Amino acid sequence: MNVRTSSLELRPFSLRRSLGRLRAFIEIRWAQATFGTDWLLQRRFNRWARHGRGESMERHHARIAETIWERMELSSTDRILDLGCGEGWACRLMARRAPGCLVVGLDISDEMIRRAREKSHSLSNASYHCGQAHCIPRRENSFSKIISIESFYYFERQDQVLRELLRVMQPGGQVYLLLCLFQEEPQPKTWFDDVALPVHNRSISEYEDMMRRTGWIDVVAEVFDFRTDKTGKRDAHDRPLLIMARKPS
Repeated sequence: MNVRTSSLELRPFSLRRSLGRLRAFIEIRWAQATFGTDWLLQRRFNRWARHGRGESMERHHARIAETIWERMELSSTDRILDLGCGEGWACRLMARRAPGCLVVGLDISDEMIRRAREKSHSLSNASYHCGQAHCIPRRENSFSKIISIESFYYFERQDQVLRELLRVMQPGGQVYLLLCLFQEEPQPKTWFDDVALPVHNRSISEYEDMMRRTGWIDVVAEVFDFRTDKTGKRDAHDRPLLIMARKPS
């Protein structure tokens, strides 16, 4: 009796999960066949923001983002772009670490941006804008540093995004791309089911080639291992890839 009851109780959950996957599949196919995936990214990340997932991004990403902070050498003269900033947790951290610097967060989700502005009202050196990664609303040579944490694999036109980042970067400026999805570190199927968005799972060499092809130099890719228990359960953020490159002077 208990086993039968438990099975019956699980059926509504399984049905909802199956319907959710079907809806996500239809949304992705429709986006790819019509206007591209940016509208789908906006819709999905707006939903995630309303469900509190923007706050969880800081918990999941703060540890791996240390790989960037250790190398950035933040200064008060920096002008920094955070591409795919979400609710702005990394922008606020940089704005506080280097008073005097200017930090701009850009995200496709207007709901994420609204929440980022609410949480950053006490910081005069952090601002946020809703926009697309391949069309950044800034003049040429606007930034001395650019970061993107766990966002780049969502961008549909990655070559175009890298050229746009090169346009808004100052000569000699450094870009830092941090991502936990790449071919050398495959994610389980449950990760893709949870994300339910089109992603680009490239190899390290493909990323390096794409960076150089779009005009970046001094390209360096490094994989970090944050696992404390090598035999325990894997976490999606255990082995991030950091790609660094520089705009020619």
